[in-house]
Amino acid sequence: MSKDTLRLGRGRALLTAVSVVVVLLTSPGRGWAEPALTPDSVKKALETRYAALKPAMAERDRSAMAALMTADFVSEDVSGKTTTFDQMVLELAQVPKDPSRSSDTTVLAVKLTGDTATVRQRYHMSSTKLGPDAATKQAIEMDTLSTDTWVQTNGVWLMKRTVTEEVNYRVDGRLVVHRERSTGR
Repeated sequence: MSKDTLRLGRGRALLTAVSVVVVLLTSPGRGWAEPALTPDSVKKALETRYAALKPAMAERDRSAMAALMTADFVSEDVSGKTTTFDQMVLELAQVPKDPSRSSDTTVLAVKLTGDTATVRQRYHMSSTKLGPDAATKQAIEMDTLSTDTWVQTNGVWLMKRTVTEEVNYRVDGRLVVHRERSTGR
Protein backbone atom coordinates (compact mmCIF):
# COMPACT_ATOMS: atom_id res chain seq x y z
CA MET A 1 0.00 0.00 0.00
CA SER A 2 1.43 3.39 -0.94
CA LYS A 3 1.76 6.36 1.42
CA ASP A 4 -0.80 8.32 -0.66
CA THR A 5 -3.38 5.53 -0.38
CA LEU A 6 -2.76 5.32 3.38
CA ARG A 7 -3.18 9.11 3.79
CA LEU A 8 -6.38 9.05 1.71
CA GLY A 9 -7.79 6.25 3.88
CA ARG A 10 -6.97 8.13 7.09
CA GLY A 11 -8.52 11.32 5.65
CA ARG A 12 -11.76 9.49 4.86
CA ALA A 13 -11.82 7.93 8.33
CA LEU A 14 -11.31 11.36 9.94
CA LEU A 15 -14.06 12.89 7.78
CA THR A 16 -16.43 10.06 8.74
CA ALA A 17 -15.62 10.50 12.44
CA VAL A 18 -16.22 14.26 12.26
CA SER A 19 -19.54 13.68 10.46
CA VAL A 20 -20.70 11.27 13.17
CA VAL A 21 -19.78 13.77 15.92
CA VAL A 22 -21.69 16.56 14.13
CA VAL A 23 -24.77 14.35 13.75
CA LEU A 24 -24.63 13.35 17.41
CA LEU A 25 -24.18 16.92 18.63
CA THR A 26 -27.06 18.25 16.56
CA SER A 27 -29.47 15.41 17.32
CA PRO A 28 -32.41 16.12 19.67
CA GLY A 29 -31.30 16.18 23.27
CA ARG A 30 -27.62 16.74 22.44
CA GLY A 31 -25.23 19.66 22.00
CA TRP A 32 -26.54 22.32 19.59
CA ALA A 33 -30.04 20.98 19.11
CA GLU A 34 -32.96 23.33 19.60
CA PRO A 35 -34.17 23.47 23.20
CA ALA A 36 -37.44 21.73 23.97
CA LEU A 37 -40.53 23.91 23.63
CA THR A 38 -42.09 24.93 26.94
CA PRO A 39 -45.22 26.99 27.54
CA ASP A 40 -43.04 29.81 28.93
CA SER A 41 -40.65 29.86 25.96
CA VAL A 42 -43.58 29.70 23.53
CA LYS A 43 -45.40 32.47 25.41
CA LYS A 44 -42.35 34.74 25.01
CA ALA A 45 -42.05 33.88 21.32
CA LEU A 46 -45.74 34.53 20.69
CA GLU A 47 -45.70 37.83 22.60
CA THR A 48 -43.04 38.90 20.09
CA ARG A 49 -45.25 37.73 17.21
CA TYR A 50 -48.29 39.64 18.57
CA ALA A 51 -46.08 42.74 18.94
CA ALA A 52 -45.04 42.39 15.27
CA LEU A 53 -48.67 42.00 14.22
CA LYS A 54 -49.62 45.37 15.75
CA PRO A 55 -47.69 47.63 13.30
CA ALA A 56 -48.43 45.28 10.39
CA MET A 57 -52.17 45.73 10.97
CA ALA A 58 -51.89 49.46 11.71
CA GLU A 59 -50.03 50.07 8.45
CA ARG A 60 -52.23 47.65 6.45
CA ASP A 61 -49.01 45.87 5.43
CA ARG A 62 -50.21 42.72 3.69
CA SER A 63 -46.71 41.20 3.40
CA ALA A 64 -45.93 41.75 7.07
CA MET A 65 -49.28 40.24 8.07
CA ALA A 66 -48.74 37.26 5.73
CA ALA A 67 -45.37 36.60 7.41
CA LEU A 68 -47.24 36.13 10.70
CA MET A 69 -50.16 33.97 9.53
CA THR A 70 -50.68 30.69 7.72
CA ALA A 71 -51.99 30.75 4.16
CA ASP A 72 -55.26 29.23 5.42
CA PHE A 73 -55.69 31.66 8.34
CA VAL A 74 -59.29 32.12 9.54
CA SER A 75 -60.77 34.64 11.96
CA GLU A 76 -64.09 33.79 13.63
CA ASP A 77 -66.12 36.47 15.39
CA VAL A 78 -68.52 36.04 18.35
CA SER A 79 -71.44 35.32 16.02
CA GLY A 80 -69.54 32.50 14.30
CA LYS A 81 -68.89 34.43 11.06
CA THR A 82 -65.54 33.44 9.55
CA THR A 83 -63.15 35.62 7.58
CA THR A 84 -60.16 34.42 5.55
CA PHE A 85 -56.82 36.20 5.42
CA ASP A 86 -57.64 37.80 2.05
CA GLN A 87 -61.06 38.97 3.26
CA MET A 88 -59.51 40.40 6.43
CA VAL A 89 -56.95 42.38 4.43
CA LEU A 90 -59.69 43.81 2.18
CA GLU A 91 -61.89 44.75 5.17
CA LEU A 92 -58.96 46.32 7.00
CA ALA A 93 -58.12 48.45 3.94
CA GLN A 94 -61.61 50.01 4.21
CA VAL A 95 -61.01 51.19 7.79
CA PRO A 96 -59.28 54.58 8.05
CA LYS A 97 -55.96 54.63 9.87
CA ASP A 98 -56.31 56.06 13.37
CA PRO A 99 -53.26 57.95 14.72
CA SER A 100 -54.85 58.25 18.18
CA ARG A 101 -55.33 54.50 18.46
CA SER A 102 -53.41 52.61 21.11
CA SER A 103 -53.58 48.85 21.53
CA ASP A 104 -51.93 45.90 23.19
CA THR A 105 -52.35 42.16 23.35
CA THR A 106 -51.84 40.24 26.59
CA VAL A 107 -51.16 36.51 26.42
CA LEU A 108 -53.11 35.02 29.33
CA ALA A 109 -52.36 31.31 28.85
CA VAL A 110 -50.59 28.95 26.48
CA LYS A 111 -51.37 25.26 26.00
CA LEU A 112 -48.75 23.46 23.98
CA THR A 113 -49.38 20.28 21.98
CA GLY A 114 -46.37 19.40 19.82
CA ASP A 115 -45.87 22.23 17.32
CA THR A 116 -49.31 23.73 18.02
CA ALA A 117 -49.99 26.36 20.66
CA THR A 118 -53.48 27.30 21.82
CA VAL A 119 -53.39 30.80 23.25
CA ARG A 120 -55.94 32.61 25.37
CA GLN A 121 -55.37 36.33 24.85
CA ARG A 122 -56.92 39.67 25.67
CA TYR A 123 -56.75 42.56 23.22
CA HIS A 124 -57.30 46.12 24.44
CA MET A 125 -57.70 49.14 22.17
CA SER A 126 -58.36 52.75 23.03
CA SER A 127 -58.87 55.82 20.86
CA THR A 128 -61.07 58.86 20.48
CA LYS A 129 -63.89 59.71 18.10
CA LEU A 130 -66.05 62.73 17.50
CA GLY A 131 -69.19 62.81 19.61
CA PRO A 132 -72.74 63.23 18.32
CA ASP A 133 -72.32 67.02 18.21
CA ALA A 134 -69.24 66.60 15.95
CA ALA A 135 -67.39 69.06 18.21
CA THR A 136 -66.41 67.07 21.29
CA LYS A 137 -64.26 63.98 21.38
CA GLN A 138 -65.31 60.81 23.10
CA ALA A 139 -63.00 58.18 24.55
CA ILE A 140 -63.59 54.75 23.09
CA GLU A 141 -62.27 51.42 24.32
CA MET A 142 -62.64 47.91 23.03
CA ASP A 143 -61.65 44.73 24.82
CA THR A 144 -61.79 41.28 23.30
CA LEU A 145 -61.06 37.85 24.68
CA SER A 146 -59.94 35.35 22.05
CA THR A 147 -58.54 31.87 21.63
CA ASP A 148 -55.84 31.71 18.98
CA THR A 149 -54.17 28.73 17.38
CA TRP A 150 -50.53 29.09 16.37
CA VAL A 151 -48.50 26.46 14.52
CA GLN A 152 -44.74 26.22 14.32
CA THR A 153 -43.49 25.60 10.80
CA ASN A 154 -39.75 25.42 10.11
CA GLY A 155 -39.08 27.04 13.48
CA VAL A 156 -41.48 29.97 12.86
CA TRP A 157 -44.76 30.51 14.74
CA LEU A 158 -47.69 31.40 12.46
CA MET A 159 -51.24 32.19 13.51
CA LYS A 160 -53.68 29.73 11.96
CA ARG A 161 -56.94 30.74 13.61
CA THR A 162 -58.40 33.28 15.98
CA VAL A 163 -61.79 32.81 17.62
CA THR A 164 -63.26 35.81 19.44
CA GLU A 165 -65.08 34.72 22.58
CA GLU A 166 -66.12 38.11 23.96
CA VAL A 167 -66.24 41.76 22.87
CA ASN A 168 -66.84 44.83 25.06
CA TYR A 169 -67.04 48.33 23.57
CA ARG A 170 -67.15 51.44 25.75
CA VAL A 171 -67.76 55.09 24.94
CA ASP A 172 -66.64 57.53 27.63
CA GLY A 173 -66.41 54.59 30.03
CA ARG A 174 -70.02 53.46 29.42
CA LEU A 175 -70.50 49.94 28.09
CA VAL A 176 -72.46 50.20 24.84
CA VAL A 177 -71.77 46.78 23.29
CA HIS A 178 -71.25 43.44 24.99
CA ARG A 179 -71.17 40.24 22.96
CA GLU A 180 -70.26 36.72 24.05
CA ARG A 181 -69.87 33.64 21.91
CA SER A 182 -71.96 31.41 24.19
CA THR A 183 -75.06 33.61 23.99
CA GLY A 184 -74.43 35.34 20.65
CA ARG A 185 -75.86 38.49 22.22
